[in-house]
Amino acid sequence: MGEFTMEIGDLYKAGKVILPTMASHFRNAVEQIPGDELEWVFRRPDGIGAGATGPYHDWRRVMDVLEHAANKTAVTLDDVGEAAVLHVKDTIKTEHVVSETLKNRMKKLDRKAREAGL
Repeated sequence: MGEFTMEIGDLYKAGKVILPTMASHFRNAVEQIPGDELEWVFRRPDGIGAGATGPYHDWRRVMDVLEHAANKTAVTLDDVGEAAVLHVKDTIKTEHVVSETLKNRMKKLDRKAREAGL
């Protein structure tokens, strides 16, 4: 598997903008899924095929699965976006601490070198 790298700013943008936008598109798609109000489209005489409502119940099950999958995808995208932002913030905080620690260590080493006449 190849290595994947991403700039921290891009990861932050993905977490704050791109993933939440994608999640909202999935939520909007769910809102467009027709509900029970379309049962009338499937009505026909009782003796034909699958009865008076035809394949409505099969169609409704498919729509229910689609709705569930789209909602779950939206929640997952939101969660991943939030995790990405938290990761960026933690990384920045950690890099700051490491940077300060390194600066302090370098100052101590410089002081010791001066004291030793180096």
